[in-house]
Amino acid sequence: MAENKTIKVKNVEFESQYQPEGKSFTIFYFTLTTEDGEQARFSTNGRTQTKFLIGNTYEVAVSTKNNRSGINTFFDYSEAEKEKHKGSGSTGGGGQKKGGAWQPYVRPRSEVMSIIAQSSYEAAVQASCKIAKDKLTSVSQVKDIAGIFATFISEASGLNTPECKTGVSDNIKVANQKSIVYQAALKRAIDMLDLPLVLTTRTTQGIITLTELIVKDINEIANGL
Repeated sequence: MAENKTIKVKNVEFESQYQPEGKSFTIFYFTLTTEDGEQARFSTNGRTQTKFLIGNTYEVAVSTKNNRSGINTFFDYSEAEKEKHKGSGSTGGGGQKKGGAWQPYVRPRSEVMSIIAQSSYEAAVQASCKIAKDKLTSVSQVKDIAGIFATFISEASGLNTPECKTGVSDNIKVANQKSIVYQAALKRAIDMLDLPLVLTTRTTQGIITLTELIVKDINEIANGL
């Protein structure tokens, strides 16, 4: 039987991915470090995970598994934690009662911004390896690029509007959906750096410009369906 404990997340790093033979899905593995320094693995079905967010506290079920990489400690939501996150999938939060009716959960702006920060840092690492591998001399430079990407996404999606900053749920919900599109488009823009495109794309601003173009193309494709 798995042991339950409460943890606070200090850091999360992508580790590996695995596609079971004969299956169409992929499992993504991450390493989580708690504020107490304990490390454990967890898995999700998405490369950009929102299951465990840095700075948040969770009740987890702790188990030991013997898999391809040996014997490892794994964290997963406890049953109580799963109940909190019902309504928006395994990586979201639960709904809430309001006036006798069940209302869908809307992520608070702080949680959305935490997701964007993680996604932007991952994008910054990937971009740095492609456009500035021999120029960067410190981790803080990668952080600066991540900050530029995060600011771009939050502004483009509308998360910096007064309504979102004051916690208007409907506005945050719309902005969050837009931010998901921009985060995905940013990753595709970085992937496209391997293509023989114009040289101006091989800069931070060039990547942002390409991201905007991808979002525009996505919207045009969607409107034409």
